[in-house]
Amino acid sequence: MKSEEAKNISPQGNKSTRAVRMPETQYKTGLSKTHIYRLIKLGLFPKPFKLSERAIAFFESDIDSWINQRRGESIA
Repeated sequence: MKSEEAKNISPQGNKSTRAVRMPETQYKTGLSKTHIYRLIKLGLFPKPFKLSERAIAFFESDIDSWINQRRGESIA
């Protein structure tokens, strides 16, 4: 196992619960902030959680799962 992968696995063996902020989420998905919020509202994108009063983040594993689900969909 690569050392980078080992850092992202908890002692219980679960996937990473690393928090990623909106800019990294946009980079990973290739989507704009507006489109991400639209998908969240429609229930089609993982919901963020509050880090503080003015800061939100997403669980990296949720974003990665969402991306992997899209890979399985065909392009029409």
